[in-house]
Amino acid sequence: MTKMISRLALVGACSMLGLGTASALPLADVRVPFAFTVDGVQLPAGRYEVERFGDDASTIAILNAHRQVEAILLTSHASQATPSDMASLTFVKGKHGYELKTVRDDDGERWTVPSH
Repeated sequence: MTKMISRLALVGACSMLGLGTASALPLADVRVPFAFTVDGVQLPAGRYEVERFGDDASTIAILNAHRQVEAILLTSHASQATPSDMASLTFVKGKHGYELKTVRDDDGERWTVPSH
């Protein structure tokens, strides 16, 4: 519980201060038609951008349609050789609904969200 409160406090602080992310271009800009969970935080259906956060290639941020940070994640970053036609998010259905599993940009780079 303390861990989740700390994460939410960090996300809230970033949102209120309007802190940007290191990347000007999103890794993915998607509309998710269902509610989902990211690192224990429940997010509603809607439009989201995924961007790099800070200097670490493995840290990404999920931003809502108002450019407010909803979640900051430490991921496993892996580059792939084959670029894709479009960026995408992959979800898995768990016992508590859909959970974000991977993020892929249109250059073929992939980030995996660790399971908790």
